[in-house]
Amino acid sequence: QGRWGLVTGVALLAIGLFWALRESVVHPPAFPSADEGAAPDDPAAPGVTILPVATQLSPSLLSTDGPVEDEIGAVAQLLYAYRQGFGENPVGDNGDIVTTLLGENEKRAAYLTRDCPALVGGRLVDRWGTPYWFHARSGTDMEIVSAGPDRELFTGDDLRLP
Repeated sequence: QGRWGLVTGVALLAIGLFWALRESVVHPPAFPSADEGAAPDDPAAPGVTILPVATQLSPSLLSTDGPVEDEIGAVAQLLYAYRQGFGENPVGDNGDIVTTLLGENEKRAAYLTRDCPALVGGRLVDRWGTPYWFHARSGTDMEIVSAGPDRELFTGDDLRLP
């Protein structure tokens, strides 16, 4: 009886451990969204690697010192860097793209820093505080639109690439 009790206990322990590990693989812990994110003093969420492009480009995404075209060009460079790593554009709306660029992707690679001045409310914004509009023309071609000074998309003062 003592030996069967020990065997049963070990078997139950093994089943419990298997179940716990299975749950962590089937349902991995949620990654914080761009809105929730890690605390501002955290450079990245756990397990995310901040790429050099993130620290190089994040400050230039919102700079009122130079022409606005430089800012949109920096956004284009950011998406280009992502395409180099993944072979295609990130998908979704502005918030989805930001979440992906912050490291919620299969490689856990951050192309943006969480303290980027152009991140407002989980979205990438232009110098007027308006979220960029992204339109994927294909898997490797992305149109980027800034609403411009009037803060209205699809008017005469919009700035776009390409």
